[in-house]
Amino acid sequence: SHPNPGTKTTIEYTLAQGGAVSLEVYDVQGRLVERRALGVRPAGSGQVEFDGAGRSAGIYLYRVQAADPTTGALRPVGSGRMIILE
Repeated sequence: SHPNPGTKTTIEYTLAQGGAVSLEVYDVQGRLVERRALGVRPAGSGQVEFDGAGRSAGIYLYRVQAADPTTGALRPVGSGRMIILE
């Protein structure tokens, strides 16, 4: 993710196979603060922006997953952390 730290962060990911992509963002206590469906995306590189405006400053963890459009099986794509500044 970049810029890190910041208020708005761009999260980049790469899909080995196309699928229904989702983003989940958690605080450091493990509470889900945002879940967003990004739609069906083809294999290759992609990115999503996370706007942390209005959120408390601190460290947040994110996870990008892709679901097989036929079976619904989840495939982990990537995870990381970001620092949100007020």
